[in-house]
Amino acid sequence: MTGSASRLVVRGLGKRYGERVALDGVDLDLPGSTLLAVIGTNGAGKSTLLGCLAGILRHQGEAVLDGRPVRPGDGRVAYLPQRLRLPATATIADVLSLLRALAGGAPDRFPLPEGFVPDGGRRIGELSGGQAQRVALAGVLMGAPDLILLDEPLANLDDAGRAIATALVRAHRDAGAMVLVASPAALDILTAADLAIRVADGRAAWLGPAAAAIAGLDRLDSVDRIAESEGAA
Repeated sequence: MTGSASRLVVRGLGKRYGERVALDGVDLDLPGSTLLAVIGTNGAGKSTLLGCLAGILRHQGEAVLDGRPVRPGDGRVAYLPQRLRLPATATIADVLSLLRALAGGAPDRFPLPEGFVPDGGRRIGELSGGQAQRVALAGVLMGAPDLILLDEPLANLDDAGRAIATALVRAHRDAGAMVLVASPAALDILTAADLAIRVADGRAAWLGPAAAAIAGLDRLDSVDRIAESEGAA
């Protein structure tokens, strides 16, 4: 998807680990406020793509948001990695305070629903996997980031938690954020997304409407064939 209205522009994004190519020259042009589902099999390059966009991984190529290159430590970017290790002995309040400071202390775009995060005095090591994931999400969504990168944000959440988290992500999109969400369980995020990108072998194999990707999951063996079916329509 290209055009003068592109807000996030990615050119030649690549990452190697020795001889292995983890990400191979990905180009993207995303408009306005978009919720993009990043789908693909395990090891396809989804996490590498988000890590490069966040500036956590050294990489080739460039990402430009609102006309400015995205740099490591960019206060405009909020990033939730697939495995965020929170300190077990810290309290929830301590962790959220630290994450708020890292976010620059900006006012929250949206308040968290009551009860989404357990009592602030509890220690991280006492939490279930789902509770810890809620804390991580709460911390990442603090402030009003322009680019939100979430790697498997619904992992470990129960149905209620998934519904709330998805609603929060969509609310940030509706308020002007660019949101990229990676998930191997594609349907859970595709139903909320505007667009979808299929990553395969480190490449952008297909980019198009999320609705087409959902249809493709139902009736096609490969998401790459969605484009063929659309061309024949």
